[in-house]
Amino acid sequence: MKYYIYQGLSDSGELTKIAEVTDVKTYTVTGLEANTKYRFAVSTYNGLRESAKSNIITVTTAQISVQSITLAISKTSFEVGETTTITATLGGKTSNMLTIQVYEALVSVSNLTSSNVTANSVTLSWT
Repeated sequence: MKYYIYQGLSDSGELTKIAEVTDVKTYTVTGLEANTKYRFAVSTYNGLRESAKSNIITVTTAQISVQSITLAISKTSFEVGETTTITATLGGKTSNMLTIQVYEALVSVSNLTSSNVTANSVTLSWT
């Protein structure tokens, strides 16, 4: 017996025949997108005509498990007004994530102290 496998995307719309198998009652669909909803149905063909499609099942594929993400910054030293881009690489695909522009140099804060602590206020001082 020949079986036709049908596939569709999302909750509605046309189902498209994607494969045929003969004398087996299982089929593995490959090439799907991660975290995507699909619909499937199967029909039979007896050599003369095709049966009605089976019940339609809905499957949402799994999300991609992340093994590693590489973040890269194009510069590590900046002058005021310069820009740099941070990129992320996941599974061999790289995309620009963020562009940074330096507006003024950072100044360190040290020796933070508190005084005049009351029920609803505190005075902070630093150098």
